[in-house]
Amino acid sequence: MRDEQGFIIIDENKIENLKNVKDGRVFSFEYQEQIYFYKQIVKVAEVYNELIAYFLAKRMGLSCVEYDLASLDGEIGVVSKNFLEGVHSHFTIEEILQNYFRDERQIEKKNNLQDIQKALSYWYQDIDVGHLMIQLMRIFMFDVLIGNIDRHSRNLMILEKENLFFKIFDHEKMLSSTSIYEGGYSLGIDEDDYFTTEEELDVEDHFVRKFVKVCSKDELVLFQQYLELIAEEEIESVFAMVEQKIQSKMMKPIREEIQYKFSENEKMLKKVLT
Repeated sequence: MRDEQGFIIIDENKIENLKNVKDGRVFSFEYQEQIYFYKQIVKVAEVYNELIAYFLAKRMGLSCVEYDLASLDGEIGVVSKNFLEGVHSHFTIEEILQNYFRDERQIEKKNNLQDIQKALSYWYQDIDVGHLMIQLMRIFMFDVLIGNIDRHSRNLMILEKENLFFKIFDHEKMLSSTSIYEGGYSLGIDEDDYFTTEEELDVEDHFVRKFVKVCSKDELVLFQQYLELIAEEEIESVFAMVEQKIQSKMMKPIREEIQYKFSENEKMLKKVLT
């Protein structure tokens, strides 16, 4: 059952094995023999971010966890099915980086395309990881388009089923001002992109400018095509999909705020690309 705003009301009397998975804000539970995860999100606007990111990722052909609005014990958040069902094995990029670089204190500095490629090649020594790097490049483009500041090495996972592929999740922090106005992201091009405060960023550090310099012609053309996905009319169509899913209208102030931030991001990216 959903409330007036479209949040699924998780009835604790109808679910089983409710467990605290992480920090008192992520819980797992069972419902009709299916495992689900609930994540509490404090800010109302951020719950919509998860749904919007899913639909945009789907348009880019990326495998993203599908979320829905939900409330548990009066707290709002999102709910998703267990995406590891049927998976042979799974590894976070953090695990893969640690296996190669060893020094756990330096792992986040290695959260970039260049170092991840080294670590992947070492992890999968008998496999050509070229297709994974193509996916990773598209994930970088995706993060740029949504202004995602939170693609740390635990928010990126490789799943092994019939083949290997990346799974992405946790996009509540998208449309970050650090990404939109300063050009900084958690997933970088190389180790020089690592930063801890906005003060460490300057014009030369702009990740997208660096990307334009180092990417291939085909990758640049692809990115320019993807840029059309955050045009005003495209975001409005995503809003429509979100509303269809939650069977309710998005709150007008939140809808306008999200559209404004996408507009600002689109403006910044077009400026960098010209």
